[in-house]
Amino acid sequence: MRPERNIYGDNDRDQFFRTGMGIVGATYTKPINEKTYLKTTLAVSRDWQDSRHEFVSRDLSFEGGDTTFTNVSTQPLMAYLFDKKRVSLAAHANRKLDVERGTATLRFGVNADAMIWAFNDSIKPFVWQPDANMQDSTLTLGEFGRRWDANMTSLLVQPFAQVKWRPSEPWTVTAGLHAMADTRSGAMSLLEPRLGAQYVTAGGTVWSAGAGLHSQMQTPYLYATSPAPYPSNGDPLAMPNANMDFTKSLHTVVGMSRRLGDLWTMKAEAYFQHLYDIPVADTTTAWGAANTSYSLINAGGGFDRLFPDSLVNGGQGRNYGVEVTLARAFRDGWFVLFTGSVFDAKYTGADGIFRNTDFNGRYAWNALASKEWKLGTSFSLVTGAKCTMAGGRWYGGVDTEQSDLLRELVWDDATRNTLQFDDYFRFDLKTNLTWNRPSTTHELGIDWVNILGTENVLKLTYAPDDASENSVREEYQLGFLPIFFYRVDF
Repeated sequence: MRPERNIYGDNDRDQFFRTGMGIVGATYTKPINEKTYLKTTLAVSRDWQDSRHEFVSRDLSFEGGDTTFTNVSTQPLMAYLFDKKRVSLAAHANRKLDVERGTATLRFGVNADAMIWAFNDSIKPFVWQPDANMQDSTLTLGEFGRRWDANMTSLLVQPFAQVKWRPSEPWTVTAGLHAMADTRSGAMSLLEPRLGAQYVTAGGTVWSAGAGLHSQMQTPYLYATSPAPYPSNGDPLAMPNANMDFTKSLHTVVGMSRRLGDLWTMKAEAYFQHLYDIPVADTTTAWGAANTSYSLINAGGGFDRLFPDSLVNGGQGRNYGVEVTLARAFRDGWFVLFTGSVFDAKYTGADGIFRNTDFNGRYAWNALASKEWKLGTSFSLVTGAKCTMAGGRWYGGVDTEQSDLLRELVWDDATRNTLQFDDYFRFDLKTNLTWNRPSTTHELGIDWVNILGTENVLKLTYAPDDASENSVREEYQLGFLPIFFYRVDF
């Protein structure tokens, strides 16, 4: 009998994964006088991921029209442990200013994060061994090689200051400066101006506009990546990405909001975002020359880690769009919320060509409605529906020869993000019965997640199948899932 295809899994390996996180914090506020106060927040957190993979070997035979697997065995393939600890301090002072016109407040302070990282990862490479006649090849595993072996510390410091001024009743203006520096990598953004304004008309319409420069640190484990081949001895690993700079972005936005009667509210917003210093492939390396369309802007869309070789901060991105929200406040037992957006998101890799980002679906909308019926003084029945639709994600062609050789998905660099999955659609229903007691609330209900069973593609994955020549498959997101629940609130 053939093994079933496991969601988010690979057919040629067993995968084991654990994760954990914890956080504790405290906040202290100290009034100085009638115009000034200090506020400090201290938090300590830790999160870790632990995983191991075992490679599955088996023989394939056909008996009576059925596919049978025999001589099934496993051997260690990969293991990793990523551990991140963080101590965060946020402190600021707030002071009311004396101004000739209107009111104003000054806020200044610093956010600091002390981070301790431990990244350890080892993997066995796939090796094709030819037979004595140099004809057929047998797939075997080599010795463990270290992909990550790093213990790092870093201090991220972000001082800031801002002034909020209300010169008259309809106007509010906010201006500020921000800076960010990382002691480990040396990345620094010394001056990030930010400006925002809001105006309320006599009819109640609120107009707003803002612009600002922002920086973002890279995902921590990417600083410790090492290029292949991975050494099996104890030699120090090369870490070409250890000193990556921040990714930077210039945001601009214009918006309005207005009440439409007593219950309805409409909000609209138009935005433009220019991103730069995005990590892309270093074309002076062999990996970079073969991945000129690669950009870290596309990271984060799945469950997999990234394994880039050498990166440089040379990419750009461009996002712009319009978002609209229409909402009916809860009254007479029901409410409605609709959000919709149209947008365009492009990026450049090391080759300087603008392409669709993975997430450039061009549009997305979401509708939510709920109705409550009172059943006496203590019981209520609530029914809700939610519908979501969005443009499909972008992807490219697959280099099947390299994928089969490396036993993982390898994209064709020239066709990256020239193809698009079907649009995403999901319809959910929820019904719950609530019983209100003097000291507790009991809730019994059911969620019908994706009640229509729509198959939405998540991504392509490498999934070798001995009974099929096609080793690349589509992985789907969550199908129909009824969730029964009972909850007690004290």
